[in-house]
Amino acid sequence: MVILVEERLTNCPFCKQLTIKVLHQPFVARKGLTKSRFGTGGPVYNKEKTEVLSGCSACGKSVKDVDEELNRGGKEIPHAERLKRLQEAGLPTKIESKRDR
Repeated sequence: MVILVEERLTNCPFCKQLTIKVLHQPFVARKGLTKSRFGTGGPVYNKEKTEVLSGCSACGKSVKDVDEELNRGGKEIPHAERLKRLQEAGLPTKIESKRDR
Protein backbone atom coordinates (compact mmCIF):
# COMPACT_ATOMS: atom_id res chain seq x y z
CA MET A 1 0.00 0.00 0.00
CA VAL A 2 1.28 3.45 -0.90
CA ILE A 3 1.08 6.13 1.77
CA LEU A 4 0.15 9.46 0.22
CA VAL A 5 2.40 12.36 1.19
CA GLU A 6 1.79 15.71 -0.40
CA GLU A 7 3.47 19.09 -0.33
CA ARG A 8 1.04 21.95 0.07
CA LEU A 9 0.71 25.56 1.20
CA THR A 10 -0.97 26.51 4.48
CA ASN A 11 -1.71 29.69 6.39
CA CYS A 12 0.89 31.19 8.70
CA PRO A 13 -0.33 30.98 12.32
CA PHE A 14 1.03 34.48 12.99
CA CYS A 15 0.03 36.64 10.00
CA LYS A 16 -2.67 34.33 8.49
CA GLN A 17 -1.26 34.54 4.95
CA LEU A 18 -0.91 31.49 2.68
CA THR A 19 2.90 31.28 2.64
CA ILE A 20 3.99 28.18 4.63
CA LYS A 21 5.08 25.03 2.76
CA VAL A 22 4.31 21.81 4.64
CA LEU A 23 4.68 18.11 3.89
CA HIS A 24 1.40 16.44 4.91
CA GLN A 25 0.71 12.73 5.46
CA PRO A 26 -2.96 11.96 6.24
CA PHE A 27 -4.19 9.38 8.76
CA VAL A 28 -4.15 5.86 7.27
CA ALA A 29 -5.56 2.65 8.75
CA ARG A 30 -4.81 -0.62 6.96
CA LYS A 31 -4.62 -4.32 7.61
CA GLY A 32 -1.17 -5.43 8.67
CA LEU A 33 1.00 -7.32 6.25
CA THR A 34 3.15 -9.15 8.76
CA LYS A 35 2.68 -12.88 9.19
CA SER A 36 3.27 -14.96 12.24
CA ARG A 37 2.34 -18.42 13.32
CA PHE A 38 -0.82 -16.96 14.84
CA GLY A 39 -2.07 -15.56 11.54
CA THR A 40 -1.76 -12.28 9.74
CA GLY A 41 -1.06 -9.08 11.59
CA GLY A 42 -3.72 -6.81 12.98
CA PRO A 43 -4.57 -3.30 11.90
CA VAL A 44 -1.73 -0.84 11.41
CA TYR A 45 -2.33 2.87 11.95
CA ASN A 46 -0.21 5.66 10.53
CA LYS A 47 -0.93 8.90 12.34
CA GLU A 48 -1.42 12.18 10.59
CA LYS A 49 1.90 13.99 10.28
CA THR A 50 2.77 17.50 9.18
CA GLU A 51 6.35 18.64 8.62
CA VAL A 52 7.06 22.32 8.08
CA LEU A 53 9.40 22.92 5.12
CA SER A 54 9.64 26.71 5.03
CA GLY A 55 9.22 29.75 7.22
CA CYS A 56 6.90 32.65 6.50
CA SER A 57 8.14 35.07 3.87
CA ALA A 58 5.49 37.68 4.79
CA CYS A 59 6.16 38.14 8.52
CA GLY A 60 9.69 36.64 8.67
CA LYS A 61 9.04 33.86 11.19
CA SER A 62 11.50 30.95 11.05
CA VAL A 63 10.71 27.30 10.38
CA LYS A 64 11.20 26.51 14.08
CA ASP A 65 8.76 29.22 15.23
CA VAL A 66 6.09 28.15 12.74
CA ASP A 67 6.56 24.45 13.58
CA GLU A 68 6.19 25.08 17.32
CA GLU A 69 3.05 27.15 16.81
CA LEU A 70 1.40 24.65 14.44
CA ASN A 71 2.21 21.60 16.59
CA ARG A 72 1.14 23.23 19.84
CA GLY A 73 -2.43 22.28 18.98
CA GLY A 74 -4.10 24.67 21.39
CA LYS A 75 -3.83 26.16 24.82
CA GLU A 76 -3.33 24.07 27.92
CA ILE A 77 -6.35 24.25 30.20
CA PRO A 78 -5.38 25.02 33.80
CA HIS A 79 -6.23 22.39 36.42
CA ALA A 80 -8.69 24.66 38.26
CA GLU A 81 -10.58 25.38 35.02
CA ARG A 82 -10.70 21.66 34.19
CA LEU A 83 -12.16 20.87 37.66
CA LYS A 84 -14.73 23.65 37.28
CA ARG A 85 -15.89 22.24 33.92
CA LEU A 86 -16.20 18.73 35.38
CA GLN A 87 -18.26 19.99 38.32
CA GLU A 88 -20.56 21.98 36.02
CA ALA A 89 -21.11 18.84 33.92
CA GLY A 90 -22.12 16.93 37.07
CA LEU A 91 -19.18 14.53 36.99
CA PRO A 92 -17.40 13.46 40.18
CA THR A 93 -14.07 15.12 40.91
CA LYS A 94 -13.06 12.81 43.73
CA ILE A 95 -12.87 9.03 43.58
CA GLU A 96 -13.89 7.32 46.81
CA SER A 97 -13.88 3.69 47.81
CA LYS A 98 -15.98 1.96 50.48
CA ARG A 99 -12.94 1.81 52.75
CA ASP A 100 -12.57 5.61 52.69
CA ARG A 101 -16.00 6.16 54.28
